[in-house]
Amino acid sequence: MTPRPLSLGLKLRWQLFNLMSRIAERSHALTEAPPAPEAAKPSLWVFVSTIGELHATAPFLNALIELAAADGQEIVLLTDRDGYAESYRSLHPSAHVVRVTGSQFQAEALAATLRPTLFVIAEIPCWPSDAPCRLPFGFLYEAKRLGAGTALINGWLYGYPTSCRADAIERKLFQRDWLRLIDVVCAQNERVANTLRDAGANLVHITGNIKFDALETLPRAFENTRSPRLLQSIQSSGRPTVVAGCVTEADERDLVLAAFEPLAVAVPRALLVLAPRHPENPKVMQALGKRLNASGLPFVRRAEHGDQALDDDVKVLVLDTMGELRDFYALASIAHVGRDHNILEPLAYACPVSVRPGWNSTYPSFPVYEMTRDGGLLIESDDPTTLETLWQSLLTDSGRRKQQTDRMRSLLEHAQGATERTWSAMRSVFPITREHG
Repeated sequence: MTPRPLSLGLKLRWQLFNLMSRIAERSHALTEAPPAPEAAKPSLWVFVSTIGELHATAPFLNALIELAAADGQEIVLLTDRDGYAESYRSLHPSAHVVRVTGSQFQAEALAATLRPTLFVIAEIPCWPSDAPCRLPFGFLYEAKRLGAGTALINGWLYGYPTSCRADAIERKLFQRDWLRLIDVVCAQNERVANTLRDAGANLVHITGNIKFDALETLPRAFENTRSPRLLQSIQSSGRPTVVAGCVTEADERDLVLAAFEPLAVAVPRALLVLAPRHPENPKVMQALGKRLNASGLPFVRRAEHGDQALDDDVKVLVLDTMGELRDFYALASIAHVGRDHNILEPLAYACPVSVRPGWNSTYPSFPVYEMTRDGGLLIESDDPTTLETLWQSLLTDSGRRKQQTDRMRSLLEHAQGATERTWSAMRSVFPITREHG
């Protein structure tokens, strides 16, 4: 593919925006980059905001990263969130993990050491400040200025308004340029694809959701996890286990605990694994600790407990680490997934799943929620008494897992295939010739 030159109008607008940014920042203090090697190395850049997007696009990204590494390229994983570096490196040990600071000049500094040949945006944002993450336009601009190919995979639109004046200016100046600088767009569905075409995107393919291809139906071996002793002790104990993942809001936390408190009386050996969405937030953890203390349920925090066997008298394990939820879902007797989050991971293990109603139709989790709900794979309740009754009945329903397995297999046969369609779209633009795994 021959790179398209940047237009004169875009160059002028970029110079103006750069001048305003320099005045606002007053220095390059926000610029971050890895230590400079002797010369810039050819690199694959991937913006993947959170561990959720990394897992959701893994079938494609893992193969692409392997291909780039085999060609002698460095791997750069960009994230705008604190706290994901350890999880990213555990999955891709040789990658440079770079936190996006918000500085418009960070991309220039990064490219001076790790020059992009291909820049991939994983799922979001499809244009400036659309999603709950921030990727400065400068990364796309710098990649195209240097002749890199650019792609958006598993694309999804949130429709968020901008959160500050600087983001509003960036979107006004560069939204159409953002889309035009992306060589190929792979969208999850027709609505997203049509919106991006109307907004100026060049080449748009409807590929489906790679998340359906990313499901692991078999648990990882304990020795390949970060908590082998802890996980093995829970499995060996045979305790009925409720795993509540991505519990974001205080009312959802209270719903889960209000349902579990009577369950712990009715089923004395029951264990709750509670994974808050933002364990890095001190206020979230303080509020959770206060609520647990009030409940009287003995609890431990995974970060403090470490990887050691769990005592039988512990009723609640607070999973306050990053990147481990999937391994605990694999042990769950029942899973509860926080509203608007990923329900496929526990369903893949044929685990009964409960959720609250009222999911946000703009979130990328919504089509999956809607499909699985309509397929009879979800239990919905916003009432703790009803939820506790359902949980208790599920613990004694031996036929439920087979029913879940059969329904899940049928759903997957219908929904899978996005990874291969994404490869086809990429090959239509880029000279990718090797076979992928």
